[in-house]
Amino acid sequence: MLESASDLGLFDVGAKILEKLDISYQIFSISPLKAPLALSELALSAEESGFAVILASSASGGDLPILLSAHTILPVIGFGSENLSLCRSSNGAALSFTGDFGSDGVNAALMAASILALSDPNIKKRLLAFRAEQSESVMRERIIKRFDPKLVDL
Repeated sequence: MLESASDLGLFDVGAKILEKLDISYQIFSISPLKAPLALSELALSAEESGFAVILASSASGGDLPILLSAHTILPVIGFGSENLSLCRSSNGAALSFTGDFGSDGVNAALMAASILALSDPNIKKRLLAFRAEQSESVMRERIIKRFDPKLVDL
């Protein structure tokens, strides 16, 4: 969920991760200030519509994730804000924030995948493979430079 269609780029990499993990998603754009009733209706009907997790950008400094969490029992994951006061919202809703300060929703997408993997063995298998691939990539790239005097032709 984005506050504006112009925020679409905020979730580019996160969307690619969900696609790589073969996880269905929809991106909605709704301004909580311009359409509060529509936002409420969307959150209230999310579970019935088949959603299991809601990712919500707070990049505009707004309270979109907080407002969504007030209207649903689904977990809401906020991302994209450096406003740490948003992370200190009141108790009472399934709401968390990831440290995706300008990182395209990567951590939010991975958190959503982890939640979904708890009840879907296929997602779990794909997520484990993705994580193993990440680890292998890091291990391959960790050697920045190598020198072996035995290989130097004098």
